[in-house]
Amino acid sequence: MLKVLSLSGLLLFAWVVIAMAAVPDPSKCTVPPRAPACLLGDIAYTVTVRDASNNPIQGAVVVADLTSALLSSGPNLSPATVCLYLCSGQTLTPSAVTNASGQAAFYLKTGDCCPGNYPVWVGSVNLGSILILNSIDVNGDGALSGADVTAFAGYYFANNGCADVNGDGAISGADATQFATHYFGNHLCP
Repeated sequence: MLKVLSLSGLLLFAWVVIAMAAVPDPSKCTVPPRAPACLLGDIAYTVTVRDASNNPIQGAVVVADLTSALLSSGPNLSPATVCLYLCSGQTLTPSAVTNASGQAAFYLKTGDCCPGNYPVWVGSVNLGSILILNSIDVNGDGALSGADVTAFAGYYFANNGCADVNGDGAISGADATQFATHYFGNHLCP
C-alpha cells in the first residue's frame, strides 16, 4: 500500500511540475519598457516569456493592452485626447505568439510618443508594462514631415525618452540613424 501511495504522490508531483512549466513567471520574463513603432510596422518590439525555471514558453499568446493610450495626454496633445495614431489594421490590443525561444515579436503600426502604463499579458498573468510607445512619427499626425524632425531633435537634445525610437533604453546616435532611415525611407501606413 505504501508503494501505491508513493507512486501516486510521485505522479501528482510530476503533474504539478509539468503544469507549472507552462505558466509564465513575470520575474523571469522580459518586457522592455520602451516599445518602438513605425507607421509601416517594420520595427520589432520583442517580449520574452519564461517559466519559473527560466525555460522559454513556446506557443504562448502575448497581448499588449494599449487601450489606456486613448485616455492619455501625450507630449503633443492636450489632456483627454487620443495619444496614439493607429494605422489601418492596428488594434489597441495587439497579440503575438511566442516562438521556441519564448519570444513574441510585435510590429506596431502607430504614431506619436505616448508615455503611460500599457500592461502586457499572457492569459491572466501580467508580465510587466510598456512605459512609453515611441514612433518614428514623433508628433503623431500619421505622416512624416518636418514637424517630426523638429520634435525628434527637441527630444533627442533634451535626452527625452521620446527620442528612443529604437527602444534600446538609451538616447544615442543609433536612434538618430533609425529615425533618419525611416524618415527618408518615407515609411508611412500601408
